[in-house]
Amino acid sequence: MTSWSNSICVVCGGGNLPLRVISKLGELHRQFFAISIKGFGSPEYPQCGVGQIGAMLEFIKAKGATDVVFCGSVKRP
Repeated sequence: MTSWSNSICVVCGGGNLPLRVISKLGELHRQFFAISIKGFGSPEYPQCGVGQIGAMLEFIKAKGATDVVFCGSVKRP
């Protein structure tokens, strides 16, 4: 299992901001992983529904992230 300790979790909504944040983290050689908000973010990352905050936080904790960045657009239902 990969250790994600001291990593950043990027929670991705819609638009190009999440891709820009991920690109910049790569340029800075920062360890990160991404989660997409289902229906808004890129399907290439694990998906989490808007109403599944508890599950999302458990996933982030299990990966050992020390920081979380929420970016991108999410429209209210």
